[in-house]
Amino acid sequence: MKRADSLLASVIKDLGIADGVKFAEIKRDWNSLFDRPLSFHMSPSMFSNGELLIFVDSPAWLQELSFFREEICRKLAPYAVKSVRFRLGRIPANTKKTVRNRKTSIKHLSSAEHEIVKEMVSGIDDEGLKWTMKNTIEKAIASGKTKVD
Repeated sequence: MKRADSLLASVIKDLGIADGVKFAEIKRDWNSLFDRPLSFHMSPSMFSNGELLIFVDSPAWLQELSFFREEICRKLAPYAVKSVRFRLGRIPANTKKTVRNRKTSIKHLSSAEHEIVKEMVSGIDDEGLKWTMKNTIEKAIASGKTKVD
């Protein structure tokens, strides 16, 4: 009896779609391989014969990423990537959205945190301003960008 993955590997190779399968895996794992801000400014475009073409959204990032070429290749080595090439191109809009949704975890405020926020805005007389400040502070705490003691 043979393992299914060994059978699939030979079928994929025989069909000549190995590069396409590897490229799909790279795209699927892209946002977990590269943290922000790198993942915001580069996106895999094409994979062929061990070379991955990566689109970059600006000349400044193109220059910056050239310094990280070896590190990027190392991270992509498990996907059979031997070299990377950078080119100016459009980054899909959903790349940034996906990363932001995965990375940002919104927590719920404790009752103590709600009380602290309430105390912070208690001196504001204007109800509209008070409501805006309260919501802003709560969102900052929930996002983890601000801590209260």
